[in-house]
Amino acid sequence: MKIWDFWQPERFHAMRRLSPAKPSVPVPVSGDWMSHTLSEALKHLTANERAALLLRDVEQRPFDSVAAQLGCSAQTARLHIATGRIKLLRYFETN
Repeated sequence: MKIWDFWQPERFHAMRRLSPAKPSVPVPVSGDWMSHTLSEALKHLTANERAALLLRDVEQRPFDSVAAQLGCSAQTARLHIATGRIKLLRYFETN
């Protein structure tokens, strides 16, 4: 399994159903903290990586649509998405 497979919604939700992880102590998370943290993480991406991730993962657009919006090939759009996901994963692992 590759690292970006975890970002595919079907696999992520299937894995959550198989092993629900519940923290022993509830941790309160405010929306302000979460949005601030995500904003900080997104600053570590290039403009193309950030746009590609938002178009693909948030708006659920197909790769061809992401590529057309960015003005690049579908293969390059996939590269921007994969690289952005890896950078975000590394950011959240260290912070």
